[in-house]
Amino acid sequence: MKYLVIALIFFTSCTQTQQEKKAVPEKTSSIAGALTAKKALDRENEKIKKWFEQMDAIMREAVWVVRKDRPPVGKSIFGKMQRALLIETNQRLSNKSLFRCDSYTMSRQVASEQGVPQTAEVLHRCGSKESYIKIGSWEHPSPNTLKMRFQGGNLEEVLGVATGILSPQITCELSSNETGTIEKFSCSGLMIDYDSKKNQVLKFSRFEYERGAKMVLHLRAEILESLDPIRKIEADVPIEGSILVTETVLQAPMVEAKQVPAVSPSLPQSPTPISPPTEKEDPNGFAPQGPIIQEEPVAPQDPPQGAVIQEVPAPRVPPESSSGEPRQRQD
Repeated sequence: MKYLVIALIFFTSCTQTQQEKKAVPEKTSSIAGALTAKKALDRENEKIKKWFEQMDAIMREAVWVVRKDRPPVGKSIFGKMQRALLIETNQRLSNKSLFRCDSYTMSRQVASEQGVPQTAEVLHRCGSKESYIKIGSWEHPSPNTLKMRFQGGNLEEVLGVATGILSPQITCELSSNETGTIEKFSCSGLMIDYDSKKNQVLKFSRFEYERGAKMVLHLRAEILESLDPIRKIEADVPIEGSILVTETVLQAPMVEAKQVPAVSPSLPQSPTPISPPTEKEDPNGFAPQGPIIQEEPVAPQDPPQGAVIQEVPAPRVPPESSSGEPRQRQD
């Protein structure tokens, strides 16, 4: 009986040891899987952040071409999205002085451990006592594509006050190569203030970028004043050579029309008799020099509609750097 008890104890001990040995690999495997999933998600986060950096750079170059001034780095709809992603991934923000509304919250749905596909909705607020409002969203359906939607009415901080009042719905999409460099990028419904003092808005009908193409950037836009198009701008940025910007007058701006005094109607009057022209005598006693013809001033005329008022070659945008971001223009 004594030996039987010892044998049972020994058998039970061996069984528990084998079960513990089997449990250890399962625990180790689950930890390794979680680490692998985290690395995959981090990799996707870095790629999306890099995409927003490149789109911000392309946007700044496009605005510089048509509006002749380049916004600060990051101060665009894409820069706002990047800042929200930085907050989501516990990274510090820089250039906080550029933004009035710089507090963000994001809701994300990631469908797989690889980080793709995923969707996100981004909100911001301008003060601690204000509520968060939606500024945009994105959809990441495949490893090399991204689709974005922006609420222009909530983005006047980067688009401008006049554009914010018009509240455009902006959609953009991109495709990239395996290294995360954007190959194609386009937007529809894109608007941005052109001249805030005159309440003029730049409305793009074409905003397309293609890396490596003969023309890397195609821009077509109208300048709106009180919702009426007053000028049209066309610009194509080649991979080599100069940028040709053509600006066409569609109609006279309101601010110019107001400067012309209106002619008040008057009752018909009888014609005033015209005295015959007098002859001017020469002080030296010679023959008269002929009649004096009074010339009435000609009222200035507005330029005809459709006239090209600007067609000047500007220095080209330098080719892209290895990171895919266009380099700064050198005059």
